[in-house]
Amino acid sequence: MASADRDAALRAVDPAWQTALLADLVRIESINPDTWPGGSGEAAMARRVAAELESLDLSPAVADATPGRTNAVATLKGSGPRTLLLEAHTDTVQVEGMDEPFSARIADGRLYGRGSCDDKASVVAFLGAVRALRRAGVTPPVTVVFAATAGEEFSGIGISTLMEQGLRADGAIVGEPTQLDVVVAHKGVLRSELVVHGRAAHSSSPAEGRNAIDASAAILPALQAAIAPRLAARAHPLVGAPTLAFTQIVGGAGPNTIPERCTVGFDRRLVPGETPETALAELCAALAGLRLPEGVRAEITESTIMGGAMAADPDGPLVRAVLAGARQHRPQAATMGVPYGTDASHIARFGVPTVVFGPGDISQAHAAVEWVDLSEVRLATSIVIDAIFAFAGA
Repeated sequence: MASADRDAALRAVDPAWQTALLADLVRIESINPDTWPGGSGEAAMARRVAAELESLDLSPAVADATPGRTNAVATLKGSGPRTLLLEAHTDTVQVEGMDEPFSARIADGRLYGRGSCDDKASVVAFLGAVRALRRAGVTPPVTVVFAATAGEEFSGIGISTLMEQGLRADGAIVGEPTQLDVVVAHKGVLRSELVVHGRAAHSSSPAEGRNAIDASAAILPALQAAIAPRLAARAHPLVGAPTLAFTQIVGGAGPNTIPERCTVGFDRRLVPGETPETALAELCAALAGLRLPEGVRAEITESTIMGGAMAADPDGPLVRAVLAGARQHRPQAATMGVPYGTDASHIARFGVPTVVFGPGDISQAHAAVEWVDLSEVRLATSIVIDAIFAFAGA
């Protein structure tokens, strides 16, 4: 019976419906306003996804994580005891530099536009699996929870809110462009600011001040040198070593004033086994150990974003199931680690085994010309269906 149900669900996958829905979603501007002020957020996306779920009689729950930052969640009850969460995010990054960000133009089997690859293709692929099961009249062997969530591009507020409200599963697949391979480990991130304080003076008498920009120029390489050997020693076999990068700098009050303050933003990437809290403490300790110029002090401010690393058990039921599903359609499918972060870390920290999987190439994410291969979207749906059936017995 399970084999017949699987085959029926696979036959119910509808590429034309997927293409039409993906085009609709790409035409909806859902830029994350936390990072790009003026972005509309995810409410319109959530309503559009919810309409599809309602057409399947799945009674979606549509609710804000914060005002205007909306999730859409639905559950398809299964026959077995396990629950599998399918999660993909609905926000996008900015569109500056793009010619037709919302055109959803189709050419040569590709659909173009902001979010086409990251992450609306995964939304459609996952929703397509639920739709195929429903339209085939198949009760899946595990309960399937589909969640289209807000805010991944900044803080993960959408999925974090759902998890904090009690959402749980025996495994989770997080949609991101992985070229249909299975990501079992990725880095986490800590973002914060180093603030250097000096003393203002007239630029005609620089010795009377303490130049915060000059001090920053000395502190940054010293801090990097102090931390680098420790980071190198923690290299992870799948994601590499943790990193520290200084990414933004703001300082000075005017062209004729010695700057009394300089702020440097940094990005600290974490590997499995590290936490944002331990990374922050290590940086603060390293900074405290530096010899600063006379009259200068420096501090690390409260973090603007903290997301943990993620690592799934490569021999666990979830990884085995998703990899088996992938290899039903792509024998060369493999497990891998990646250096970027995803919503998976917000799920995994609640003890839910989690992998990352989806159509598209990460090199297209955030690109000025973003696209996804429509054949990959269809293939991703079939793989997810096979993973659902494999997870029941893995």
